[in-house]
Amino acid sequence: MSYSRILLKTARTAGAVPSTSDLALREIAFDDVDSIYVRKTDGSIVKVGGSSIDGIDDVPGLQAALDAKAANSHTHTIASVTDLQTKLDGKAEAVHTQDASTITSGVFDIARIPTAALERMVGVANTAARLALTTATVQLGDFVKEADTGNVYIVTDQTQLTVEAGYTAFSAGTAASVPWTGVTGKPDSFTPSAHTHAISDVTNLQTTLDGKAATSHTHAIATVTGLQAALDAKADATAISNPSLKVGAVTVSGANVTLDHATGVLFSHTATAAYTVILSGAPTSGEAVYILRLTNGGAFTPTWPSGIVWLGGEVPSLSSSGTDEIHLRRSVDGSVVRAFAVVGF
Repeated sequence: MSYSRILLKTARTAGAVPSTSDLALREIAFDDVDSIYVRKTDGSIVKVGGSSIDGIDDVPGLQAALDAKAANSHTHTIASVTDLQTKLDGKAEAVHTQDASTITSGVFDIARIPTAALERMVGVANTAARLALTTATVQLGDFVKEADTGNVYIVTDQTQLTVEAGYTAFSAGTAASVPWTGVTGKPDSFTPSAHTHAISDVTNLQTTLDGKAATSHTHAIATVTGLQAALDAKADATAISNPSLKVGAVTVSGANVTLDHATGVLFSHTATAAYTVILSGAPTSGEAVYILRLTNGGAFTPTWPSGIVWLGGEVPSLSSSGTDEIHLRRSVDGSVVRAFAVVGF
């Protein structure tokens, strides 16, 4: 790149502006007072520096730029604003009316809705208060609810509000079906009314009954688990009357009925009140057998020795009027008493 030499000129007159004849291209003129000028390639003289700028003319192009601007305070015609007329054409006048069919959204203030278009629920204390209503408080189609009865009425003739003819009692319709979950206010439990069912109404009841025995029935010894073995271990019933079976002493003290094995093995007692059977006098070695002939034992509540195990696992039902024979076999340590009863002996 080559460079050209810059030529300098000076002037002694303050504010003097050189003319095109004073400066050649690339020459710079200095005013010793306050200004610097250059000549541009287009031949114009331009002020480019100095101690101050006196006016708009001192700034190149400033006046032309200002001429292209609007004043601070100015106006526009509608036509000079792009699309303003089109936008205005799409707006309603500040004061205007609206057809109801053109309203598609928003919420009306209730004051704007005609009274006749509103259906309301009006609460009153009782029938007397309902018949005291006027057209100032209710209108055709309103609902009126009485607080004391809960009854609801519809105003069907507002010219007869003071008589029943002005109202129609409201009644809810009935549903073809309602799911159980849709029923409100139902109780947590239900007390059934007295009723009966045929056996066939109860699922599988007949089949279950067919598998049961009649209330009154008998069993062969072979059908009772362990009975034959237990009988085989017992003495023959005829042996009970054998004089060799020593009759033991029975001591009754209050409810306690004590059988003393040291005095014998065969004991007799007639129950007259609730009783507790106590086994005493057992030998220190070997089992002890007690045979108790008990009359009317089923008429009162018995208490048997602790550790008693009844044959078949069921406590026998003793005779309320009659004699039964109870066989009790006490273990050596007394912890277990195995027993069975011959009812109706």
